[in-house]
Amino acid sequence: DSNYYLNAGDTVEIGVTFSEKVAITGNSILKFNTGKTAVYSGASNDSTTLYYMYTVAGGDDNENIGIIKNTYPSNVQDVAGNVLASGMNTDAALKYDGKGIIIDTVCTPPVLSGVEKDEVYNTSKSVTLTGEDGASLWYSTDGGATENDELVGNSFTTSNVEGRYQLTGYQIDFAGNKSLWASAIEIVVDTAKPTIKSISTTAGDGIYKTGDTITITAEFSEVVSGDIKVPLNCSDKASVTMNVSNSNNATATYKVAAGDDTKKLAVSKTKVISGTITDTAKNVVNSFSGFSNFDGKNIVIDTVAPTLTDFKVTKYKENSATESDVNAVVQDVDIGTDIVLIFNERVSKE
Repeated sequence: DSNYYLNAGDTVEIGVTFSEKVAITGNSILKFNTGKTAVYSGASNDSTTLYYMYTVAGGDDNENIGIIKNTYPSNVQDVAGNVLASGMNTDAALKYDGKGIIIDTVCTPPVLSGVEKDEVYNTSKSVTLTGEDGASLWYSTDGGATENDELVGNSFTTSNVEGRYQLTGYQIDFAGNKSLWASAIEIVVDTAKPTIKSISTTAGDGIYKTGDTITITAEFSEVVSGDIKVPLNCSDKASVTMNVSNSNNATATYKVAAGDDTKKLAVSKTKVISGTITDTAKNVVNSFSGFSNFDGKNIVIDTVAPTLTDFKVTKYKENSATESDVNAVVQDVDIGTDIVLIFNERVSKE
């Protein structure tokens, strides 16, 4: 760098050379362009140069320290008693070995970018630290409790291991000032894919007919969003579509339709669940199997009316139809005789 950098506690001795021997007549100070002052500290052997000392204080900050045009030390006179009353005819920046002197006691924390606070990610992320030009940068993923190595460049990559991370960093500038840790940005890395834990209902066991409704619930392993179509085993067309937004559960209502029929309601094993479900980190459910499928439920879907397949009577009139004749007429049956009706399935009297 083409400058010398000074920070708090550093001292600068400035020599002011005159055209003849001079002396001071009291407290002598030299004012800088920063508004700060240096105090007289001594003179050269030939008394043509006076020296002024400036100690850098915390909070002093200026690009280049120098002397403003017509500024001169106070209380200086020559051997004849003539008082110095003019300065240099131009502004002058202080130099040492041809380099400018920069007072720098301030170093603010770097700015982190590339991630958002409280965001959930499903992979590693590149984080950039923006600090002062030429500053050295350090980072931490646990809020500063553990300091990682100095960065090569100005970015680092977060871990892709699941967990919660507090990303922060600090910088040391050219003047050697060390900043505080930047405000931590907390993120979560989540690479686990969500799953369906169960699909079932709170509806009671029993027989359901056309027009009846059953609320079906899907439970997921974590908070998810999206929609799925769940086929049921009671017909080729029976299904429910579930929508979920930032929840562990999704519900839908199945309305029994004509033609639906099953002895135990469940998710179809011959058709697949379709749709897209993602968690907060955008991990996608990639398996719609292995879940509890209406476990413990005994729900019968029956929308087909029973049919009479046969009947039996205890006694027929003489010369009438026989017991095996299904088409026997009622008048051929003795009064008071029991008639047994036989159906294709179990029935009950309404």
